[in-house]
Amino acid sequence: MKTIIRNFLNVLHRFKVATVLNILGLSLAFAAFIVILIQVKYEQRFDTCHPKAGRIFLVDLMRQGATSEYASTIHSRAFIDEIIASSAAIDAVTLYNPFVGEVYLSVDGEDTDKKGFQEKIVTCYPGITDIFGFVFIEGNAESLHDPEKVIIPESMARRFWGISPAVGKIIHMNEDLWTKNVKTLTVGGVYKDFPGNTQIDNAIYGTIDNTMKDNWESNNFICYVLLNNGETSGVVVENLNKTFDFSRVWNPDGDKLSLAFVPLTDVHYSKEKGGLFKTSEKKTVGVLFMIALLVIIIAAINFTNFSIALAPLRIKSINTQKVFGCSIQNQRRTLITEAVGVAFTAWLLSLFLVWMLNKNQILPFIDADLSFYNNSLLILFSGGLALLIGSIAGMYPAWYMTSFQPALVLKGNFGTSPSGRFLRFGLVSFQYIISTGLIITALFIQLQNNYMRSYDYGFEKDQVAVVQLNGDIYNTGKDTYVNKLKEYPGIEDVAFSKQKLGARDGYTTYGLKYGDNTFYSYVLEVSPSFPKVMGIPVIEGRDFLPTDEQANELMYIFSKPLQQMVGMEAGSLIEMESWRGAPGHAVGITGDVKFTSLRQGTDGISFMINSHESLPVSYIRLKAGTNITEAVNHIRNVVAGIDPTFPFELEFYDTIFNQLYYKELSLTKTIMLFSILAIVISIVGVFGLILFETQFRRKEIGVRKVLGAGIKDILIMFNRTYMHIVCISFVLAAPVGYYAVTKWLENFAYKTPIHWWVFLIAFLLISAITILTITFQNWQAARTNPVDSIKTE
Repeated sequence: MKTIIRNFLNVLHRFKVATVLNILGLSLAFAAFIVILIQVKYEQRFDTCHPKAGRIFLVDLMRQGATSEYASTIHSRAFIDEIIASSAAIDAVTLYNPFVGEVYLSVDGEDTDKKGFQEKIVTCYPGITDIFGFVFIEGNAESLHDPEKVIIPESMARRFWGISPAVGKIIHMNEDLWTKNVKTLTVGGVYKDFPGNTQIDNAIYGTIDNTMKDNWESNNFICYVLLNNGETSGVVVENLNKTFDFSRVWNPDGDKLSLAFVPLTDVHYSKEKGGLFKTSEKKTVGVLFMIALLVIIIAAINFTNFSIALAPLRIKSINTQKVFGCSIQNQRRTLITEAVGVAFTAWLLSLFLVWMLNKNQILPFIDADLSFYNNSLLILFSGGLALLIGSIAGMYPAWYMTSFQPALVLKGNFGTSPSGRFLRFGLVSFQYIISTGLIITALFIQLQNNYMRSYDYGFEKDQVAVVQLNGDIYNTGKDTYVNKLKEYPGIEDVAFSKQKLGARDGYTTYGLKYGDNTFYSYVLEVSPSFPKVMGIPVIEGRDFLPTDEQANELMYIFSKPLQQMVGMEAGSLIEMESWRGAPGHAVGITGDVKFTSLRQGTDGISFMINSHESLPVSYIRLKAGTNITEAVNHIRNVVAGIDPTFPFELEFYDTIFNQLYYKELSLTKTIMLFSILAIVISIVGVFGLILFETQFRRKEIGVRKVLGAGIKDILIMFNRTYMHIVCISFVLAAPVGYYAVTKWLENFAYKTPIHWWVFLIAFLLISAITILTITFQNWQAARTNPVDSIKTE
C-alpha cells in the first residue's frame, strides 16, 4: 500500500498540469452528475412525501366521445359534496379554491406593533390533514374544525413570532376572503413544512364557510379524495359512473361526462393542468438524466485519453522496472490503483463543489435540496461510480504501457498501433458528438426563450409597474391611491384588475352566451382604464369609458380570436350563464391579446367591467424617460401613507415573465451550463490526445522542419487531423440535435423557427475552440530546434 501511495504522489508531482486538468475535469463532471441526479430524484419523488400517497386521487371530469377527453379539474361545491355521499369507498375528501392568491394580513408582534404580510390562505374541508398527513409541532388537526381557527406551517410561525409558541396567537385578515367570513383568526396548530416537491403549499389552512354550498353551476374548486384500504380507483370510478346523476352537473354543451380519478403522483406530469398545479414534463426529467449520463461518459473518456497521453512520458520508467524484475501484473495493478486514486480525489473535490453550490445558492434554477444529509444514498452511489470509472479508465492504459518489450522501449523504438490510434480518435469523436449536440440544443432553447420574451403579446409591457394591493385599500382608498400616484410627473395613469395578468397559464373561466351560442372565455375583471394603461388597442367598437362605471350592466371587450370563433360584433348582447346571471354588452374588440404563456394556444379573452368586486392588482404606466428609482420610491411612499404595515412589493413584466417561464429558463440554464462543461471536458481530452501525439511525433516534426516545413505548416498538419474529427462529429451530431429540438418545441403552441445558422454557429464554435487548443499546445513543439528533437529521439 505504501508503494502504491508513493507512486500516486510521484505521478502528481511529475505530471502536475496533466493531473490537475484531469482531476479538475473529473471533479466538474462528478459535481454535475450529483446535482442532476438529485434534481431527477426531486422530480421523480413528487408527492411521495405523503404517507398515504398511494390512496390519494385528484377528481377529474372527462368528456366522452369517440375518445375520452379531459374536461375539467375545477368543480362546483355541490358536485363534490354529492361525490362524497355517493361512495362508501371514500375515506376522506377535501376541496379548495386554486384561484385565491395571497391575502394581506397582520399579526401582533412581540413589541405589540402590528406587522403586515402577504400570505396564501387556503379554505378547505378539514379532511385535508388526514389525506396529506400533516405532522403537527404545536396544536392538532382538530382545530381545523373550528371556523375561527387556522393551522400554519412552522416556517411561517417563526417569521411571525420567532421562537415563541404560535398556538393561540391572533391573525387579522385585512381584506375580505369570499370563502371565509371570519376575519380574526386564532392559530390552532403549527405543522411541519412540506418539501418543495408536493402539490400542497406551506400556507395558512382554514375551514371553508357555507359559500356556494348548494351551487351546481359555479365551478371553483379542486377536489382530492382518499380511498379506503384495499379499494382500487378503477372499481370506485366505475361504480360512480354507473350510479351518479351527471345531469345535475353544469354542462351547457350537453357533453356526456364521466368521472376519472388521477393518482396524486401522476398530477405533476399532467400537461393539461399546468396553470393550476406544479407540473413538469417527463421528457424534461429524461433529458436531465441523459445530460448527467453523457457528462459522466465524456469525463470517463477524457480520463482514459489523458491516462494514455501520459504513456510516452512514463513508458521508459515502467519498462526499466521490468528489467529490474517487477512483474507485469504488479505494474498493472499499481497503474489501475493510481487511476482509481485520481478518480477518488476528483470525487472528493466534487463533493466540496456541491457543498459550495448549495451553501451559496449558486444554482437557483435547481429546485432540489442539495444537502448531503438528504441525499446520502446518491452521494455514496456517486462515490462507487467514481471508483468504477477509475478502475475501467485505468485498465487500457495499464495494459498498453506494460505491453512493450523493454529492450525496444529503452532504445526509444516504440510507437502507436493503428488500432490504438483509432480507439483514441474514436473516443474523442464521441466527446465531440455529445458536445455539439448539447450546444445545438442549448442554442435553440435560448432562442425559444428570447422568442417568448420578444413576442408581441398584444399589450405594451414595458414601463408598466405592477403592485399587488388588498381589498380594503382598493375599496376604501382607490381614489386616494390613484391621485397620490399621479402627483409624481413620471406616472401617466393607473388601472386595476382582479388577478395579476401575465403570471399564469389560466384564469377564471366563465360560460358566456351570444344568441344561441354558448362559449367559454377567460373573463378578466378590470377597471375601465385597463386597456389604455396596458396599451391594448381597440380595433372595432370603442374602448371603455370612465362613465361606463355608472352603468348598471356588465360591459365587455373581446379579443379578436374570440370574436372570430363566436361571431359577435361590437354592441352585441352578451349573457353570463353562471351564478352572476347579469346581462351585458360587447362594446369593443381588441387584437390577439395573450396573458398566458406561449405554451398555450390562442387565448379567448374577455375584459369585463362593472362586476362590483374588488380589483386589488394595480398597473402603473410610467412615462418614457422616467427615473425608475424615484418612481418606485414614490409608489412605495404612497402605499405606506395609506397603510404603513402593508408589505409593499413592486414588479415589472420582466420579472413576471421570468416566473411564468421558470421551467423553460431553468432548463435553458441547466443545459447551457452542462454544455459548456461538456465542451471544457472534451477540450481537456483533446489537449491530452495532442500531448500524446506530439510526444510520439517529435522526430517527425524535426525531420519536416529540416526539409523546409515552417511553424505554420506544422500547425496546419495537426489542425487538419482534428478538423476532420470535428467535421465528422458535426455531421453525426446535427441530426440528433435537430430531432431533440423538434421534439422539445412540440411543447409550445408558438415557437421559434429551426434556423440553419444555429447549426453553423455550433460548428464554428467547436472548430474555433479546437483550433485554438491545438495551436496553443503545438506551438512550442513547432518552434523547437529540429536538431534537438532528432537528437532526443
